[in-house]
Amino acid sequence: MQWYREILKLIDLNKLIPEIKRARDYRLYDCTGRRYIDCYQNNGHAVLGHRTEKLSKTLKNTLSRGLLFDIPSVYERRLIKLLIKIFPAYSTFRIRRSFERVLQDISRLSGRNITAEDITDPVLIPSGGPGSKRYTAAYWRPFTDSTFYKKFKILVPLLPFAAGGSPAVLCFKDRTPDVLPASDTVSPVLLAGVIHVIYRLAHYKIPDWVDLSLPKAFNIWKREGIYLKAECSISEYENVFKRFLADGVIISPCFPGPTIMPGGLSDGERKKIIGLLKGINGK
Repeated sequence: MQWYREILKLIDLNKLIPEIKRARDYRLYDCTGRRYIDCYQNNGHAVLGHRTEKLSKTLKNTLSRGLLFDIPSVYERRLIKLLIKIFPAYSTFRIRRSFERVLQDISRLSGRNITAEDITDPVLIPSGGPGSKRYTAAYWRPFTDSTFYKKFKILVPLLPFAAGGSPAVLCFKDRTPDVLPASDTVSPVLLAGVIHVIYRLAHYKIPDWVDLSLPKAFNIWKREGIYLKAECSISEYENVFKRFLADGVIISPCFPGPTIMPGGLSDGERKKIIGLLKGINGK
């Protein structure tokens, strides 16, 4: 949560939310037992929910082989093969041990310092995309329009894996990255986790209530699939965040988002979120 969109970070979750004792699916529970519906989802790294199905088993099985430390392994090759299937328009890949290493690579190729905000987010820019040559790289978010990415030579997938020290991935359309170092050596446990969640993405069922209940644009929100972008002012958004939180719903602490609609909610939870989205603005 710390590395992404720091310039636009508006709300410090550590000051507003009590210590969280446990997390399950799209719910967080504090030490008093109060439940929060998580519509932030660690900026999409928990889009499959917390405690992704059978992820713990995958991590334990890999750990039981003694493969915790950073060492070359078969998991790197397996991950690359999987990325080729998901991103057929991209021919070259690099696995990095941190997002900072990703920014270093893109900065080296661009000939200037690249920050997280220089990478285009498909949910947060105007429809049709940017026209500036400055935008050569884009974040990839699951369940977004694949045609959006055609103009970008570099993709930075936001994968639903948020363990500490999670690796990051770069996808390139050509052989330009031959000037970059080979992929970093990353713990097989972490690589196994990334592979597992990518497979789970294929089985994820997008909540049907989102399209049925939420227009493309309403109140202060603009919606792209399961993602919401706030279109109020920054000062208004802080008030919106606090009002959602008072009702036990965590939206994105970054302005203008994205806030992400969760799956697997009860009828009561869905009605609560819909009511808050349609009823609360920054006024």
